[in-house]
Amino acid sequence: MKIKEIKKNSPSCPIVASFFKKFPYNNKKGGFMIGEKIKNKRKELNLTQEYLAKELNISRQAVSKWEKGLSEPSMDNLVKLSEIFGVDIKYFKNKDDKENESFISKIFWDFLYAAIGLVFYLIYYFGIMEGALNKNPKQMPFLILTIFLAFSVIAFPQAIKNMGDRLEKIDYFTFSKLVLPIIFIISPFIVFYYIFKKE
Repeated sequence: MKIKEIKKNSPSCPIVASFFKKFPYNNKKGGFMIGEKIKNKRKELNLTQEYLAKELNISRQAVSKWEKGLSEPSMDNLVKLSEIFGVDIKYFKNKDDKENESFISKIFWDFLYAAIGLVFYLIYYFGIMEGALNKNPKQMPFLILTIFLAFSVIAFPQAIKNMGDRLEKIDYFTFSKLVLPIIFIISPFIVFYYIFKKE
């Protein structure tokens, strides 16, 4: 429903009219949130709508519409606003967008680690044990390593997060993306070496 249609019926429905006056309708996602941030930062810096309009070479009414959530500034204007306010462009980004990006990133890395673990497990099971050594991975003592690798594939993504959080002295990104994968890759071969040596 368009806002113009609601305004026509506002005399007969003062509650609805009051609601839309306080929380303006906007069919552009995030418009109201950006407008609130512009308004809050402008007032925080004791700037007027006229000043912003002059700096951006637009009308005062355009700034007013942004703050009410009736329209949304272009990317160029957002860049200029960030310079005027002395903030990063990410200041205008919605919290939901940041959370979505973080969630997608987490899913990506978890999937990647699980895929890496699965590949090494298949190489161990079919390539090394059954192919190169002609051994049965389900029989002792190789069953121990088989179970270890199976659990490692499942637990590896979560183990990265937990251990990365505990080791504060080591950069988390470097540790989680480099050190732990190397440990994961090397450790099964160390265990395999000692099992094979005992045989």
